[in-house]
Amino acid sequence: MQHNVRHVTLKNGAEGLYIDMPGAGVVAIDIVFRAGDYLSPAGKTDTAHVMEHLVLGANKKYPSAKEYSREFSKYGAYNNAYTGDYHMGYEAECEASEAARITDLLCDAIEAPLFTQTDFIAEIGNVREELKMRRNNDDVELSLMLEDAMGFVPKSFKQRESELSAITLADVHAHYKKTHTSSNMRFVIAGPMDHLQKPITERLASIALPKGTGYIELPDEQPKQLKSPLLVRNANLDNLCYRWEAVLPMFSSLVQRDSLSALQELLFNGIHSRVFGDLREKGLVYGIFGSNYETKHNVVNVISGQVQTANIADVFKILHKEIATIANNGLPEKEVQDLRKRAYGEVQRYNQTASQLSGWYRQPFITRNEIIYFDAFAERLEHVTSNSIQAIAQAILDAPINGLGIMHNDTEVPDARQLFAKLKQG
Repeated sequence: MQHNVRHVTLKNGAEGLYIDMPGAGVVAIDIVFRAGDYLSPAGKTDTAHVMEHLVLGANKKYPSAKEYSREFSKYGAYNNAYTGDYHMGYEAECEASEAARITDLLCDAIEAPLFTQTDFIAEIGNVREELKMRRNNDDVELSLMLEDAMGFVPKSFKQRESELSAITLADVHAHYKKTHTSSNMRFVIAGPMDHLQKPITERLASIALPKGTGYIELPDEQPKQLKSPLLVRNANLDNLCYRWEAVLPMFSSLVQRDSLSALQELLFNGIHSRVFGDLREKGLVYGIFGSNYETKHNVVNVISGQVQTANIADVFKILHKEIATIANNGLPEKEVQDLRKRAYGEVQRYNQTASQLSGWYRQPFITRNEIIYFDAFAERLEHVTSNSIQAIAQAILDAPINGLGIMHNDTEVPDARQLFAKLKQG
């Protein structure tokens, strides 16, 4: 998708990216603050989350959430708000001619939320319902429990639900005051920007927030090696969920990031892949998944899935074998060339709309203040080689900090220490 990227710093300290997409009919808007769960008071993890629920609701100009929603969506525009470990964001999508009006409405909500006691009580109830719903996703609950045990920010949905009653409206006000400053604001806006950038910029530059002292620092998480694998009982499971996290030092180059993605592609993406394909041929799994996330100081490689207890040892044996084979021997050149072609095609396919392109640029910009140009991806792939992928595979096997989490039922309890040994030693 043809586009140009412009980085701007506004007079109030906010920074953002305009992604100009000539001819696009839709604009995607994402306004982000460093205001996630890690900045909530201790023992009140969802303070940020409750505050986020309240912001896109009653405000000074529209004194009820229903009025605000009706005005926002009257020509089909969409909005949402989200809270993660590190960031809180307000996003919208609208027809291009609506972009200035929708930006104004987002700013109305962000700069002057009412935070009424009635709405606060309602949103505590709504967040409780959300956490109960999300807790039914066993894979996600296991991931939160494992990352908490390893020293990262997340807390389990069960723990977060137990903390809700401790959150007060005063906590919400304090979190808003601490985090919602213009110099702590970032934005990514994609669409036909030629005639839209000026009015959007004027509104963002005049948002009625204190300037603050800059972009709040990410937390200094200190991951730790677990003394033993994390075992979680869940009587409702017919199989088991597993998650292996290997903590690596922060990457210093795009080549390392791209090589980790390439390794996961080779191992797990498609029936032809080395691990997933082999496991499917043997009838051992329905799926197995690779992913990664970044903290301030680390990159964490994640491998996860669900499988019957009787099959887990074979799954881990094959998983280790394939990673070790690449670490020891590298890859045939044809396999690397085929990988580059697939990766290029997939990235093109997944990034065709305003919201998709916004998503491409958003994470590195709000997390590392980096602009990773989409059009440079083909050239980047040329630097992904057998040697660079081999180095990442070896780094995963050598990672000094690892965590293995397993959620299982009451009748089939796996030997977790033996399974972990299979991951590390084969």
